[in-house]
Amino acid sequence: MALALDPFGLGKKGYLQTAAQQACGLGFAWVFKREGNMESVSLERFLDISIIQDTKAKYCLASDTDASESDKATKVLEAILHPSFAADYTAVQFSTKSDFIAFITQNVAPSADWVWHAIGTPHVEVEGDIATGSWAVIVRIKRKDADQPIEMIGRYTDRFVRVPEGWQIQHIHWRPLS
Repeated sequence: MALALDPFGLGKKGYLQTAAQQACGLGFAWVFKREGNMESVSLERFLDISIIQDTKAKYCLASDTDASESDKATKVLEAILHPSFAADYTAVQFSTKSDFIAFITQNVAPSADWVWHAIGTPHVEVEGDIATGSWAVIVRIKRKDADQPIEMIGRYTDRFVRVPEGWQIQHIHWRPLS
């Protein structure tokens, strides 16, 4: 996918412009070229997608936080998870935000020497104040009671809700592939 700007809406590659220039209100649209078709993306939508991706990254970092920093992880998760949060991890489900945060900070973190999430190939769709995001993920965990780390490969499919503070995760679905 080639990134270009189409400042005059002509469907042709236009002048490249920095994000700083864009943020100053010059009014151009981001354009992504896909197999000869042009898709215009407004700056607002581009920023929404970036914020949603950052929110998911914060989730991964909080999930990877050492047990000695559970207060830090709790604070991050409290901020990014919606009050109506629920999660489906295939083998276990959570119907409340507090149950999920307790599981991460009181069960996962204390039983692991380390946890590492790597997410990629994001696909985010924004429709008003609701968004969905899908990520490929590799999670490696070195449990305290194991000699070798275990690796899980799968996909996250999440639903986000816009709130006055930004975007929050309303639902997480983890689908393991390994």
